[in-house]
Amino acid sequence: TYKSTGYTFTVPAGVTSISAVAIGGGGGSDMFKGGSTIYWSGGGWGGDLSYANNISVTPGEELTVYVGDRGPSMGTWYYAGFISFTKDGYAGGSSWIERSNGTVILRAKGGNGAGQITESYNNDSNIGDVSYSGGSGALSGTSGGGGGAAGYAGDGGDGYPASTTARLPASNSGAAAGGGQFQGGGGVGLFGLGDTATSAGEGGSGGTDGIGGTATSDTNGGSYGGGAGGRGQVGGGIDAEAGRGAVRILWHGNSSFPSTNVGLSDDEQYN
Repeated sequence: TYKSTGYTFTVPAGVTSISAVAIGGGGGSDMFKGGSTIYWSGGGWGGDLSYANNISVTPGEELTVYVGDRGPSMGTWYYAGFISFTKDGYAGGSSWIERSNGTVILRAKGGNGAGQITESYNNDSNIGDVSYSGGSGALSGTSGGGGGAAGYAGDGGDGYPASTTARLPASNSGAAAGGGQFQGGGGVGLFGLGDTATSAGEGGSGGTDGIGGTATSDTNGGSYGGGAGGRGQVGGGIDAEAGRGAVRILWHGNSSFPSTNVGLSDDEQYN
């Protein structure tokens, strides 16, 4: 299990195929404020999920693993005396596995940020046998929730403000729910298809829940891939962090995503 980037996986002796799952990093939230008052903010999108089975490899082959970082939320500073300013959220980074010749064999794109600048969009494409999209973040103007991470059998739920009804992920999708007002989206786990989120901000398939719910709380997305929620207050140690991405590789020969022998314990973890 890879939770940060910059590692090389060396295919063990005798192994000629692997299975793998990748989850992109969640997108960051944005903010517009005047003085010390927030007039609106929006949530970042949840990260996508891709998996592939029976990927052909050669014993001793080295695969480079890239893990998508969380998209920065740009509403993190308060400067006394400013009349107003706008800060856009950045997109989450993609997670992927690459051969030494540069061929990408699996990729899950990160969620878009809540913003309008170039860096707010992740324009990568997903690569894998199966891919699903993270939920959208709530629109700016609502201080709404971050999008939920994609599941193993369906898209993540959308973030939403408190005044509207949540679009929860489809039943049996294993996906996470988007956050409610002032709440990050839920994340998704790496151990295959599991329970689907049924309430705001809940994680799917073993992922952690997004946090928040008040104007003075952190609005962080869950691991892995939860989008950051819209902020309700500037300063005071209030965070709005999206969930990081992750990658998991299996090579014991009798496993396949979404649910066949993928819940077994890892031999190693790279943090």
